[in-house]
Amino acid sequence: MKKNIFYLGIIALTFYLSACKKIGMDEKYQQKNIKELIYTPSKKVGQSNKLDEAPKPIHYSLIDGRLAFESEEDFNTIVTYIEEEEIIDWQNSIGFHSLYTENATETEALGDNQVAAVLNNKGIIQVQNYIFKLIPTTRTVLVMSKDNIASLPILEAASEGSSIIQSFSFDDEVFSILEEQGGVSPENPDDAAKSICRDRRANEKDDPYSFPYFYGRDNYVYRMNVEYKKIGISVKLYSHYENYWPTSPSGGNILGQNLSYFLRTAESTFDIEYFYTPRCRPSVNGTLHFTVTNKKKYDVITYRDTRDCKNYKLITTFSFKTLDGVHYFSYPFLTRQINDF
Repeated sequence: MKKNIFYLGIIALTFYLSACKKIGMDEKYQQKNIKELIYTPSKKVGQSNKLDEAPKPIHYSLIDGRLAFESEEDFNTIVTYIEEEEIIDWQNSIGFHSLYTENATETEALGDNQVAAVLNNKGIIQVQNYIFKLIPTTRTVLVMSKDNIASLPILEAASEGSSIIQSFSFDDEVFSILEEQGGVSPENPDDAAKSICRDRRANEKDDPYSFPYFYGRDNYVYRMNVEYKKIGISVKLYSHYENYWPTSPSGGNILGQNLSYFLRTAESTFDIEYFYTPRCRPSVNGTLHFTVTNKKKYDVITYRDTRDCKNYKLITTFSFKTLDGVHYFSYPFLTRQINDF
C-alpha cells in the first residue's frame, strides 16, 4: 500500500512539473514599464531635408526598453532632426539603450547612425501598428503586427519570417508595401497589382573616395562619399566626410587613444547640387554651400524619408583646410557624383 502511495506521489509530481513547464513555455509577453516622452525638434540650417522651422514636438514612448512612435511621420521627424552629437545625451536623458551605443558592429553594418539610435539593442522599434526588427548583417527587416505583441519574444529571437512575421529586405520600401497590403501579410508578400504608386524605386548607390594628406613624415586620411542609402524603413541621399590619422608617428597611440581622436581638419566645405523625385511626388532640386569646423566627420543630407525616390542626382565638391593652414579645393578627385534615372 505504501509503495502504491509512493508511486502515485511520483506520478502526481511528474504531472505537476510538466504542467509548470508548459505554463512557462506558453507564457506571453505583457507590457510592464511605459514611459511617456516628448521630443522637441530644433531648427536646423544648411540641409535641404530639414524645414527652416522645425515641426511641432512629437509624443513617443519608451516601453520595456523599446521606443514606440505614434506615426510614420513622428519616426521620420526624430531620425531627421537628431544630430549624431546629440544622441548620447538624448539617450541618457530617457534611459534608453540603443543599437548605436550597444553594438558598434551592427551599427556600422546598418550605415545609418540616426536610425541605429532609435533601435533598441536587439534592433527593435515600434512605429504605429507595427513592430520592426532590423538585422543589418543580412539586410533584413522583420515586421510583426502590434496585435501580436504577446509574441514579442518570438520576434526578438527571429532571423526570418514566420506565420506572424513578414520578412523584407533593406531594398524594399517597407512602409508603402504595408500600406498597400493593409497590414502585415506573411503569406501574401508585395503584390504589384495592389500598388498605389507605380513609380520605380531608385537603386542604392555610392561613390566613395579616400584622400591621404601627408603631414610631415606621417599622414591622415580625408574620406568622402555621396550615397543613396536604403534600409527598408528609411532612406537618405547625403554627402559624407570624415578625417582620421590611422596610426601615431611611433605606430602606437597617445594616452591609450588612437590619434584620430586628436587630429582634425580645421574646416570642411560642401558645395552641393541635388535633384530628386520622391515616388509619386513632385521633383525637388537646389544647391547648398555648407561649412563645418573642427569635426571629425559630418553628413549633409539632402533627402531623408521613409519612402523611396523614383530618381535622384547628387554632385558634391569637397574642400578643406588642414590644421597647418593648407587649402584643398577644386581638384577633380574631390568631386563625387551619383545618379539613378
